[in-house]
Amino acid sequence: IAHTPSDAKATAQTMATYFNRPVNYIHNPTAMSKPSDAIGYVKDLTQATTQLFGRITAEVNDLVEHLRSLCSQTGDQGKVLHLCHSQGVLITYLAAQKLDPSEQRKIEIIAFGGAAAITTTEFPNFARCVNYYSLNDPLLQIVPPASRALSTGLLSFSAATGEPEFVFLTPRGNDPIVDHGLLGPTYKDLVCLEGRRYIDKYETVTYKAYDLATSAQARMDHLCR
Repeated sequence: IAHTPSDAKATAQTMATYFNRPVNYIHNPTAMSKPSDAIGYVKDLTQATTQLFGRITAEVNDLVEHLRSLCSQTGDQGKVLHLCHSQGVLITYLAAQKLDPSEQRKIEIIAFGGAAAITTTEFPNFARCVNYYSLNDPLLQIVPPASRALSTGLLSFSAATGEPEFVFLTPRGNDPIVDHGLLGPTYKDLVCLEGRRYIDKYETVTYKAYDLATSAQARMDHLCR
């Protein structure tokens, strides 16, 4: 909601630095023409509300095609890491219902502050699902699986990875709006952590050696200045 194409591009460029590779992103269009456009903001909220009731919008279909295209490029053993945030998680939840099991098996879902929760209990074919929530995230209370996991302490674990599928975080900004931001003080470190996990798990030994060498050179350059 309320993110322009330039916002999406800037976020993708920042995330690319964490993953050490370009990010293939898809933008959820906003009806807002400027930050103070209240009418556009209401239209964005209305769109999200219809999706909460299960409406398949053009944005959902666009994401299905985006993910299918990436899956087709990975080969039999490849993986697609799909990071989503806020309304983007809801759009992903709806798109997941239209993906084939063979496509789901290639996808890891990493969700932040979602307006829906995506778990392998409901989608058992996904390679991995993890839902991160700041404890003061405004959306936490409107997502029943997430609020139930928090209130009962009964966390579901992925059969494929053994990881908890809900991770609750102490807010760092002490402001629900600030802490809800994908690159805000609470979620940013987890995005970075996921980047390191990706590099450790999926990058080649040659690439890791190059990354280590360039990082060491960068540190040396810094020390020499």
